[in-house]
Amino acid sequence: TIETFLSTGFFESMTLNRPVILLFDKNLSNVNKKLDYWIKKLKRNNICFDTLKDANKFLNHKTKDLEAWWFNKSLQKTRIEFCNIYARNPKQYENIFNKKIAN
Repeated sequence: TIETFLSTGFFESMTLNRPVILLFDKNLSNVNKKLDYWIKKLKRNNICFDTLKDANKFLNHKTKDLEAWWFNKSLQKTRIEFCNIYARNPKQYENIFNKKIAN
């Protein structure tokens, strides 16, 4: 999936562990320091790109090996960390809720 802004589709793809590319120009959005940190991490793992041209260049180079890119340990670690902050799935909420009740 290719997303053009931080949308539900982007967060769903990240949570469902489906390959996704985000085109995101932080100069067009009001980005706080915490989100800026995560945008940089997503860029380092080639999930986020500033321009369509950069995303196309990456995709044309990786077309035959998208699974190796997506399931790379560094990318998956970043994806999981990002999702734990911004895109928790319902099962995670259930676990958090149950822990709060138990304490």
